[in-house]
Amino acid sequence: RKEERALQSHHRLFRTARAGCLPMRRALATALAGAGRRLDARSCLSGVSPPCAARSTAWHAPICAVPSSFRHFAHASSAASGSEPFAGRPPPDAGGKPRGNTHRASGAGAMRGFVAINKRIIQCVDADALLAIVANEWREMNTVNVATAWHRLAKLSKQKQKQKRGASKALDARSDARMQILERLAFKNVDAFDAMNLANVVWSLAVLDHHAFNSSQRFLRRACERIESAARRGMAMRKYPPATDKSFPSAQAVSNCLWAFTTMKHPLAHALASLLVEITPKFIKEFDPETEAETRTDETCDDGRFSTAAATETETRKKKKTGGAFVAQTISNQLWCFGTLRRHPGDAHLDALARAVAKHVTHFKPQELTNVVWAYAALAHYPGDECMCAFEHEIARRARVGEWNPQNLSTLVMAVASFPHDDAASRASLGVLLRALDHDEVVTNVAKFNFQDLANAAFGVAVAGGFASRLFAALWERVSRLERDGVKMNAETDSGALMLYNAKLLAEAVAPRVARSLPPLPAWLDTQAEALWTKQAERGTVSEFQRDVSRRLRDLGVAHSVEAKTEDGKMSADIDIPLPEANSGHLSVALECDGPSHFCVNRTMGAVPLSRNGVRDALLGARGKRVVVVPWDEWAVREDEGVAEAWLRARLEAAGVVVGIS
Repeated sequence: RKEERALQSHHRLFRTARAGCLPMRRALATALAGAGRRLDARSCLSGVSPPCAARSTAWHAPICAVPSSFRHFAHASSAASGSEPFAGRPPPDAGGKPRGNTHRASGAGAMRGFVAINKRIIQCVDADALLAIVANEWREMNTVNVATAWHRLAKLSKQKQKQKRGASKALDARSDARMQILERLAFKNVDAFDAMNLANVVWSLAVLDHHAFNSSQRFLRRACERIESAARRGMAMRKYPPATDKSFPSAQAVSNCLWAFTTMKHPLAHALASLLVEITPKFIKEFDPETEAETRTDETCDDGRFSTAAATETETRKKKKTGGAFVAQTISNQLWCFGTLRRHPGDAHLDALARAVAKHVTHFKPQELTNVVWAYAALAHYPGDECMCAFEHEIARRARVGEWNPQNLSTLVMAVASFPHDDAASRASLGVLLRALDHDEVVTNVAKFNFQDLANAAFGVAVAGGFASRLFAALWERVSRLERDGVKMNAETDSGALMLYNAKLLAEAVAPRVARSLPPLPAWLDTQAEALWTKQAERGTVSEFQRDVSRRLRDLGVAHSVEAKTEDGKMSADIDIPLPEANSGHLSVALECDGPSHFCVNRTMGAVPLSRNGVRDALLGARGKRVVVVPWDEWAVREDEGVAEAWLRARLEAAGVVVGIS
């Protein structure tokens, strides 16, 4: 209360001086200077912070400039922020002398205090100790301290998530009342953070899942605006500013912000995705994970301080880079975000990233490489034969030494299998991967797979044609022993059940001898999966493309039916055309109208069909259908040329259909 009364007294004196005579203003300035708070006459007149505020503790703006929600924290904050009345220095007592610690009266002293706080924050091993520092030191914290506190809390939270069951329960920082101090400090300093610190705070909010406090939406919106504005200013320059200029976000900072906004499912993630597409060409030529690794190793001494030689070497390397760290994590994060948002950034962008990954694939961590391969599969963008070969060989190399965890391995197998392997080189590369998956390190690890891992891996190996592999047998053996109580069925596990049933049908169609030797699915799983599969087959919809082809068939006098089910009800054909009785064992022609979703989206590679088309064709063929594919792009070209009917007649006659004009 004494501090509050002293503060109010100073503000009354300040307002009186602004409205009073010049001698009174001079007397006030002299009194404040004597108390260690230098204030020039211009500051008294305008009410703004003096120029030295960034370097020393000075009297700042009046308390009316502080948000009402933060006035009870009126003594807090950084000397550099320029928005608090006493900038981290306690108010004077009645005698005019500053109370408390006065070691921050000079710029050097203040900086030493900030560094000391930062060290204590970094050394915290649990959230309780960190929040205790925040509660006691928030008046003395600058923007770097605030960002470091957020970042350290997020790191501690990630460590807590990795703790084994049975360990002592750690503090849930999100529910701690002391978090309100950090929330308000973050919101108050949103315009004072540099780009790197702002990115760190946003990243921390996503990691902590702590983005629902009162001012969070305003903070996130303003943070996005600042990052985007600063990046566009940098791009407008002849050369993007180097990493040492933290007024401009690096590629890593933008990538981290995009990851955070995507994780929080914030609508502004799409704006940051567009920004990253624009800014990446400025940095991608600088991508060199080897140099980055050496810089991180050499730039500090054992005692944590910069050495002269290391600093010189690091500075030399930094001069070769324009715009900051563009490392493996930068590529991995942005590709994961594009895949999660289902936002294709363009062929040129994804092709450039694929080439960079393929060139340095050995430097990507397991999770980073998993994110990369999964993203290309999720976006249906074929990265090219050379890149796919590099991905598959690296996955195989790491599988032999047991480097993949169950989730990563199952995701990678399914992602790789989603692309076609229809030439000798790609089949050979896939064979290398399948042989590596039969190593003991992989097969013995199947015991650790959860239900979704089993489903992903079994379906991926089946699509890749690895029915005779040890891994497929081990996966199926494990699935056959699943108990209903151990699997909680929901939307995600329903998807897993469908994949397992699809793998079973595919094995029966392509490798019946192997299928007969496999143990059956558990009765409860087989019944539920079959019901889900049948319901999915009955839910077929007729597209405009199908209707167009059906009209052409009627003009040609060809009897047919649309979305016709097979006899067992497990499959349906887009258009079913009966065949004469003696026709190589086939009962009818399944005319499949494949739209854009059946092909890879990058047109630079041509019409590359996805592997699921082959799965469909195999399942229809096993049910007496001769599959004839009508690709949408080729159909559009024939229609433009006016020869669509003639082209369709030729394909049908080649399949054994008798075409006659009615």
